[in-house]
Amino acid sequence: MTFEEVYKLWLENKDVKKSTMKNYITNFNRSSILHKMQMNTISGLFLQNIINKANLTKGSLRNLKSFWANIWDFAMLNDLCSKKNYPKLLKLPSIERGNKTSLRERIISNKELEILWNNLYKDKRKIVDIVLILCYTGLRIGELLNIKVKDIDLKEKAIKIINSKTVNGIRTIPIHDKLLPLITNRMYKGNEYLFTTLDNKHYKYDSFDNHFRILCKDLKLKYHTLHDTRHTFATLQIANGTDIYIVKDLLGHTNVKTTQIYAKVTNEKKNEAVKAIKLNIKK
Repeated sequence: MTFEEVYKLWLENKDVKKSTMKNYITNFNRSSILHKMQMNTISGLFLQNIINKANLTKGSLRNLKSFWANIWDFAMLNDLCSKKNYPKLLKLPSIERGNKTSLRERIISNKELEILWNNLYKDKRKIVDIVLILCYTGLRIGELLNIKVKDIDLKEKAIKIINSKTVNGIRTIPIHDKLLPLITNRMYKGNEYLFTTLDNKHYKYDSFDNHFRILCKDLKLKYHTLHDTRHTFATLQIANGTDIYIVKDLLGHTNVKTTQIYAKVTNEKKNEAVKAIKLNIKK
């Protein structure tokens, strides 16, 4: 049996939390090279090479290793695989290969934004427009993917957020004039949801997250997560002098203290800029 077939069998009897299921799907997507391979042909050396080359943090690699070990346990228990549980024997790299949030720049830079604009509608999966909308609206990815065509008010140039993780997330977001064509181009007749895949299906989080990571690599952008688009929006607004309470409402934050994190980052950048100036003063 293939890795994918065993995974589906293993998943059939799982009754887990939504967050756990999301974790399974993420690790399954990260194992795409294994999907069509027969379990009995997958060697420990092959798995170790995947681990060694993966651009993931140790935490993510540990999670992936554990996921594989569970698949192999299930396969061996049900005589679907006659070999050892290789994932349990894998060694994690001693050097951190991935990008921890604390060690990287979360803001999508102006140069990177320019690259995105220059590649609008040119990327393989046609998602650059969605990424730009995220960057210039501050929407959570879950909010954006759940927007329906009927939630767009073209007369008022606004997006009505009906589904959000918080009460404060239920809000109306103004649409910038430059974003308006990106929105209207997505308003296909007969579609319920605004953002769909190339085959006209409702975009799911895991699929989009995977496509976003591929896009960043294809365009040679720095490592970013989807949540970085919210950081980008907030930082752009605060750097432009927008009142922090307005930024709070646009982001759908419950507490302004959460929004102030972005203000702190912006102030740190200002301090760095000032310190970077060399003063040649003779006494």
